[in-house]
Amino acid sequence: MEANHPWIQRHAKLFEAGEYPDKGITISPDDLKRLELNFTQKVPLLIEHATSPLELGFLTGVQAKSGELFGTVELSPEANALIESNSAKSLSIGLSTDLQTIEEVSLVQEPRVTSARIFSGRLVIEDDWKAKFLALKEQSKSKEVKGKVAKWIESGKLFPAQAELAAAILASEGKVTFGEATTEVAALLERLIENQPSTLLFTESVPNPERTHDFTSDESDFYQKYFPSLELDQIARRK
Repeated sequence: MEANHPWIQRHAKLFEAGEYPDKGITISPDDLKRLELNFTQKVPLLIEHATSPLELGFLTGVQAKSGELFGTVELSPEANALIESNSAKSLSIGLSTDLQTIEEVSLVQEPRVTSARIFSGRLVIEDDWKAKFLALKEQSKSKEVKGKVAKWIESGKLFPAQAELAAAILASEGKVTFGEATTEVAALLERLIENQPSTLLFTESVPNPERTHDFTSDESDFYQKYFPSLELDQIARRK
């Protein structure tokens, strides 16, 4: 959307814990919490769970609280006006077959949870909720970065001494431009490392239990924190 047509944020109740015999399932407060933790990217707002060429809006955040699931719905101005004029505020969420993630949220005539609806008025996000959501996204990104760097070290594509720098580049959101194309710096780094051959400089046929490393305390703390699956002596042999 252009700057003069901003998205409109609305608060909504999405679901609640309970028995759903027609579906043969029971949803517990823990299940709702898992849906919150697994929500890492926005999902579309549909009508009666049917795909449409119209872009009405998105569900951009969720929070489980006291056996209920609440969310942030971002609407286009046109969709918001249509909803207001027709009082079409009842909601239903579409879950994955394993009930682990939310795949979409829909405006419906007959909601499964009668109190599931878009609330009146624009949303004012509580600071702790917003901070929690942002922290969850950061945690997910950090875990992904650590996994990639650890894999590159284990495969011999990256030296342990390069780990901290590689992690910083992967976590960045910077972009570079080549001609008319703009590419993320992190994506370029991945392509560079994945396309180079493995380089295992040292190999040992018999483990040496007396081998020691010469890492400083800070270096040891860094490797043990971010690469717990690698022994320090193993890292030292590749450094």
